[in-house]
Amino acid sequence: MDPAETERRRDVNDAMRHETRTWIGIGKGYVSMLTTHFDHLSPEQRQMALDGIAASYAKLDAFTRSVLLDEQLETRELEPHRGEVSVEQLVAPVRGTYPDVAVEADGEVANVDPVMAREVVDNLVRNAVAVGEPPVTLRLRAEPLCLRIEVHDGGS
Repeated sequence: MDPAETERRRDVNDAMRHETRTWIGIGKGYVSMLTTHFDHLSPEQRQMALDGIAASYAKLDAFTRSVLLDEQLETRELEPHRGEVSVEQLVAPVRGTYPDVAVEADGEVANVDPVMAREVVDNLVRNAVAVGEPPVTLRLRAEPLCLRIEVHDGGS
């Protein structure tokens, strides 16, 4: 294996180790809180813990899918499969996973690979939520030869 490939794999492994430990740790923390303090928590606190667990697993799942897609693209195992998909279908997972993100979709149909497009949208939104500042806005618009994706946050 050439040195560049070895370095790339090391970077992927480091990112996987960091991200998985982070999101699993957060989920375990909420489970521990529920297990040891359930009777002393208010209904709102219990719901916050359940929401935190769900968000941790959603972020872990999105990150894992992203890394696997990146690896497939890097090794050229994945070819795009373009097709007509409504812009609304592409933003639906964002609405479910990130309820605080404002979503603007034009309702048109785009000629894209829906799996790849969803991954791009999810990566951009996840990054804006993780390192940006509220408010976060996602805009998708179908154009003749592409899908325009814009993500804005309130950070610098």
